[in-house]
Amino acid sequence: MNPSPPKSLLLADLQRALRTNLTLLHEVPVEFAKSIPLPTLRWGQPAWAVFASPALRLPGHARLQGPPKYYTVISAYVTGEEPQLLLHSRTDAAPLTDDTLSEVTLPNAAFPLEEVKGAAIAIQPLLDAAAKAFFAGSSAGDNADLREQIVKQFRVLVPFMLWSHYAALVPDFWSWLSPSPSPAA
Repeated sequence: MNPSPPKSLLLADLQRALRTNLTLLHEVPVEFAKSIPLPTLRWGQPAWAVFASPALRLPGHARLQGPPKYYTVISAYVTGEEPQLLLHSRTDAAPLTDDTLSEVTLPNAAFPLEEVKGAAIAIQPLLDAAAKAFFAGSSAGDNADLREQIVKQFRVLVPFMLWSHYAALVPDFWSWLSPSPSPAA
């Protein structure tokens, strides 16, 4: 019997796997903020990476989010029933970067809720397409429209002061996405 060929792990399937992985459910506190998964080649093969940070949310107060405390890397290809967990680590055991990532005070929502919901839906197929191009070795210049659309949705979903946390997690994809992503429209 021949094993089935690996298939690409789509972002929606990855998010479902992250929500049901028992190791992650027991290890990462529920009150931690989880990042948007992004593609990377940083760990030697195509993968999706995500971080979790301590977050404080109190009614009537600005939200605080600490630097990433955990990160998880899952293979971008599925060869069996479930995605393959490549790495799960605490940043105090295996730092993401030599740079110091700071706790940030997040602004109140800059966009209406409906726009945020729309961006969360819109970014999924964009990241799936970007992952395919990125893993195939496509140059950033070949995908300018796609990259522009991702950055546009990312601006709605992620406050700019957290972008350095994403850049630390996936520096390869981050530089492919934009040589210097900025919050400007």
